[in-house]
Amino acid sequence: MKCRIVLIFLFFITTMSCSAEVSTDSVKVSPTPRQTAPVATTSQPVETPASRSENRPSRVIKGGPLCENYLLTKIGSLKAPGTQLLKLKGFSVKNEALSPDLKKWLKTADAEKLVSFELKSDVKKVLVLGSRNIEATGLASNLEYWAIEVDDHLIEFQSLSDNPRLIFWDKNGFLNYFVVDFSSEFIEERDFDHPSLDLRMFIMNDEGKPQLQNEERNVKCR
Repeated sequence: MKCRIVLIFLFFITTMSCSAEVSTDSVKVSPTPRQTAPVATTSQPVETPASRSENRPSRVIKGGPLCENYLLTKIGSLKAPGTQLLKLKGFSVKNEALSPDLKKWLKTADAEKLVSFELKSDVKKVLVLGSRNIEATGLASNLEYWAIEVDDHLIEFQSLSDNPRLIFWDKNGFLNYFVVDFSSEFIEERDFDHPSLDLRMFIMNDEGKPQLQNEERNVKCR
């Protein structure tokens, strides 16, 4: 009986040992997570106004501080023969016959600096008004505010130039005007001694809406 108990005990120990070996062999060990090496970063130079200016050199145009002489030369080859720009002396801001849009424009116009013209071609004419906006602040206070009454609607734009001759009829009978404005480079750098400008030419399309015709960006006028 004692021998039988010993044999059973030995059989039990042997079975447990084999079971442990099988269990160990069947265990799937998760692979150690691969360590990701830190990505090397390169410090990029900060773009300064000076470096932007070097990357985008300004083009110098001879034609006065606002390139007006340069633009007037271009207009000379584009405008319709017989075009006349007449200064109006009897224009009244209290005229009840003025259109609602023009009356609204006049509410923000500086009455002391208001100028009025009639731009005529052989077959067409428009009313042209220019002034400063009494509500303008900052850089906008340097702009001339223009209004052109064409038939039954009003064209409004702003420009650094107060020269009405930058508004003209072309040889095809379309109304055109040039806008002189601060360039994005000037807005960033604020170089008042040597400002860079954008020169834009607009033309009235068949629907009577201004359409950008040509643009010269980032120029310096001398």
